[in-house]
Amino acid sequence: MTVGIALPLDNDWSADGEQRRQVSNRPRGVPDLSRQEELVRQMDTSGFSAIWMRDVPIFDPHRFGDAGSVYDPFVNFGFLAAVTRNAASGTAAIVLPLRHPLLVAKAAASVDVLANGRLILGVATGDRPVEFPRIQL
Repeated sequence: MTVGIALPLDNDWSADGEQRRQVSNRPRGVPDLSRQEELVRQMDTSGFSAIWMRDVPIFDPHRFGDAGSVYDPFVNFGFLAAVTRNAASGTAAIVLPLRHPLLVAKAAASVDVLANGRLILGVATGDRPVEFPRIQL
């Protein structure tokens, strides 16, 4: 068995997370990335097999209440490729109908090269109705 972890490593739905959000004056649902590098390095050296991120292009607080993936997975994984040596980076999953397939392929190939072949590319159709009309699809 392998074990991975999902980013962001922060939340607002616990009492402690909500208190940290208020102290930092962050909007609800926007993750605090100030400790992400440190936590990901610990995870990478502790034997976790993968770091996962969802592709959530639009924050919909009325239906889903989270903005856990307010940051782009490919951009985040490009950064994380430089601070990890062991764990794979996995998309869970890129909403392919909302992105041009050639640009997805280019971004994925770029991350895979930066991460020395450690990208796991998952794609999906999407499940958030608010995204399609806002992206004019």
